[in-house]
Amino acid sequence: MIVLGRLFKIPSGSRRRLPALGLLLMVLLLLLLFNVPIWRLLGLMERSLESTLSERLKWSAHWIQDGLLEGGRPPAVLDLLQNQPRERQADLLDVFEDTSAYAALARRLTDLQVNNELDQAVLLTTSGLVVADGRRSQPPGSDYRFASIDEQQLAGAEALMGSATALYEIEGRPYKRYYTPMIVDGHTVVGVVGVAISPAYLAEINRLRSRVWVQSIVGSLLLLLVAVSVWRLFGSLVSMEQRAMQSARVEAMGALAGGVAHELRNPLSIVRVLAEEIRGEQPAGSRSAENAADIISETDRLNEMVSQFLSLSKPPDPADTALVDVGAELGRVVQLVSRGAAGDTISFETDLPADPARVRADERALRQVFLNLLLNAMEAMEGRTGVVRTTLRERRGHVEIHVTDTGAGISPRDLPRVFEPFFTTKRMGTGLGLALTRGIVENLGGTIEIESEQGRGTVVTVVLPTASPDGKGAA
Repeated sequence: MIVLGRLFKIPSGSRRRLPALGLLLMVLLLLLLFNVPIWRLLGLMERSLESTLSERLKWSAHWIQDGLLEGGRPPAVLDLLQNQPRERQADLLDVFEDTSAYAALARRLTDLQVNNELDQAVLLTTSGLVVADGRRSQPPGSDYRFASIDEQQLAGAEALMGSATALYEIEGRPYKRYYTPMIVDGHTVVGVVGVAISPAYLAEINRLRSRVWVQSIVGSLLLLLVAVSVWRLFGSLVSMEQRAMQSARVEAMGALAGGVAHELRNPLSIVRVLAEEIRGEQPAGSRSAENAADIISETDRLNEMVSQFLSLSKPPDPADTALVDVGAELGRVVQLVSRGAAGDTISFETDLPADPARVRADERALRQVFLNLLLNAMEAMEGRTGVVRTTLRERRGHVEIHVTDTGAGISPRDLPRVFEPFFTTKRMGTGLGLALTRGIVENLGGTIEIESEQGRGTVVTVVLPTASPDGKGAA
């Protein structure tokens, strides 16, 4: 996947999603390999059977047409109905139903239907009225029940052309129909013969198609479930690996810091004392006094870096923890940072609940978390006009803190590394602020996440477990 990402020049931030894309493509490929041949086979079977049925119906219609001829001519009733208005045809057919001629015609049509193994054979007028029905389900003079459905095919039959319908279902059964004209004098259409068939194997094909679709859907859902499970497992393993590497790195740095902290701080203290003496001995504003002041400033910065370095792996002391009102503490830090904001280009907004939301924590450490996040947000908008917004919500035993800025944002390339110790994009940064913040939050049993869009801003979300009413643990 990494090779594909480089080959197609996919941004590094997006390459992390390539395993998910590959898994999805694999699932789709398996579905295609499994289902497409079956669907194609069913389609070929249906087209072949439909073509065969059309030919069979065509010849059956011609045989029935020949079987209805009386002395080489169509039944006499059709001659009687020719050139009559539709209403008059209906009246004549109503009378025709009670005659022996109708009984003989209907009986002959039924025999032809049975002999040709058809589901229905019907004789119609050119206006769509029933003359005789082999199933005796439609009386003479009634409107043919499929006249509107098969209007195009009936029109073709009236134009001296036989015409078949497509396969369609009626009450759950697949049917196919064919219509052929009854002609006198070689060109005059006096009636239409319609035949229909619904073989059992068509219903079987329909049931098979339904089963294939159901199995495809179930198989797709199962494959998707497996894919999601594998992807979540993969994500968990990657996260565990990253956390293990982070913990190992922090532990190594903590051990290193513990071993050299005193060796660093003692010389730094001596350097600072000597620099203060030099500054006191030199005239104010002289170059030597300014150099001494710079030495003091850098010494203080190194001392602060050593303190942060040590705190990365230092677990919280239970004796130092207490119930802390997160909203009140966050509000105080916002006020402190807003007073130090340069000019009026950055505004601070808060959305904090009136009721206290308490967590068990070291108040100084929690204050350091909020201070780091707000200072980062403010620095991200350096040279810009924007808003730093802090919100707090309590839900389901957790407190959610969101710090949002409208600054420059973090590039997709840098976002995965922001919590790494000593990683920084700031010119004067130490790269310990967010690493320290994450360590404090995780030591409190919480989580911290960062979402950012370059050019639009960043959202940092901290989730901490709330304290139980007795103050002894998470609620």
